[in-house]
Amino acid sequence: MHGFTIQNGELYYHSKYIRSQEYVSAKSTGTLSGVATWGTASDPCRSIFRRFFAIFTSFPSNTSVNIIKIGERYFTTSDIAIINEADIDSLDTLSTKRIAKRGVMAAHPSFQRDGSVWNMISSFSPRPTNKVISFSNEVEAIQHASFAIKKTYYAHSFGNTEKYFISIEQPMYLSFKRLMLSGIKNLSYYECYAWDENAVNVLHIFDRNSKQIMSIPTKETFFFFHVINTFEQDDMLHIDFCGYKNNSIVDDLYFDVMQTTGTPEKDMSHIMRLTANLKTKEVLLTDTGVNLELPAINHTFGGSSYQFAYGTHFSIGSAGLADSIIKYDVAHNTQIIWKEGSLIPGEPVFVKTPDGAVEDDGVLMVVCYDKEKLTSCVVILNAMTMQGIARAYTPLHIPASLHGAFYKTKALV
Repeated sequence: MHGFTIQNGELYYHSKYIRSQEYVSAKSTGTLSGVATWGTASDPCRSIFRRFFAIFTSFPSNTSVNIIKIGERYFTTSDIAIINEADIDSLDTLSTKRIAKRGVMAAHPSFQRDGSVWNMISSFSPRPTNKVISFSNEVEAIQHASFAIKKTYYAHSFGNTEKYFISIEQPMYLSFKRLMLSGIKNLSYYECYAWDENAVNVLHIFDRNSKQIMSIPTKETFFFFHVINTFEQDDMLHIDFCGYKNNSIVDDLYFDVMQTTGTPEKDMSHIMRLTANLKTKEVLLTDTGVNLELPAINHTFGGSSYQFAYGTHFSIGSAGLADSIIKYDVAHNTQIIWKEGSLIPGEPVFVKTPDGAVEDDGVLMVVCYDKEKLTSCVVILNAMTMQGIARAYTPLHIPASLHGAFYKTKALV
């Protein structure tokens, strides 16, 4: 975890490892071993029997993807059904909480205006089900609905409005047989999934008022990690997301690929919109052709009609990591790009002006790696103009980051 505190015109930086079971084990034994993770198989040196039973006796607890707030407490998350509580000021890991014994949960929950946090648990079973849940302020999971699915599909984020919770089924399915044999064959969790190019995406829409699930198949086949925003207009439901033609992007993110060929342009994400007519069950997919990932918006407009989305961006011809930050105007199909040649930016975090009158009145906080100075910095951009306001370098380099959030907390002593 990396923490940045801005106070009295100065920026303070600190970081700590999450005290997951993998971290504690590595510290005590001096070796990196344990259960399989998303892209890395378990320890190949363990006995064949220990590897076979590993998937049923333990599960990763290294929640290194996202940080969320439930009630007045903060938790780190990943695509597993475990969350680790953290002290937002000291970054100490306080506790570990298992939400489900055997299943997965998305790293990106949905947030309601009342502060409640919603997610979905996908079970590991030959007859899988998905359970729509929310968390109480005491961090207890409350089940609202469940629906049977033919296969467990990969889910990283959701569509969300005041009325609807939307899970988009994508044709990257978990093979229960591969999962059972993963210990013997030493497979990573990702290698237990298979892409079905002949299947189509399906919308599973939970109505918070009626408590019913509506499933609407699309005519499209696509992959995605992140929903940008979702909103309703009469009987139409609009879901904006960072979409890919297939799951090749996951293979592109392996370290050896990134060191050689990088991400080809055909595998880069585009801003896409699904428009579903809830009466006729017709679904239309629109591809803007605009590259954007790790999206951010003014969350005051989350779940409602909005105008601006921000995110990382690949310039034309760039095959390495994203090299710029983009501001996309959803209403007018225009864009502004911020870029500095030596900087590799991570996810932008939007912080609104407390009394801001318009949607883009605020700043973007972006952690960047400086290829020339071989260290990192935090860049503050004016979210309206995309011009730089301030910059602070860190005393050490920070690995390319995924997700973060802004929280207003107590002042430093």
